[in-house]
Amino acid sequence: YQRDQTVHKYVHEIESLFMMAGVVSDQEKIDKLWNGLNTHLQKGLWREKLTPTSCTWEELVDTAVFLEMAESVGDTRRQPK
Repeated sequence: YQRDQTVHKYVHEIESLFMMAGVVSDQEKIDKLWNGLNTHLQKGLWREKLTPTSCTWEELVDTAVFLEMAESVGDTRRQPK
């Protein structure tokens, strides 16, 4: 799970786990990333009209990073590290 990691760090971690586990299905990767993201980002993805079954990996990562940046504006506690 993402917990206090930035989206970029979490994506890097989960991609490493995929390589070790031999996960090959794009849909499985999307499902695991989506469900591991913090719930406020999952809600934002739904608001952006993305779903785990209709988006690509790139769309998911790009939108999650964008949402994280947007939410951190003016909040010094949530600045990406």
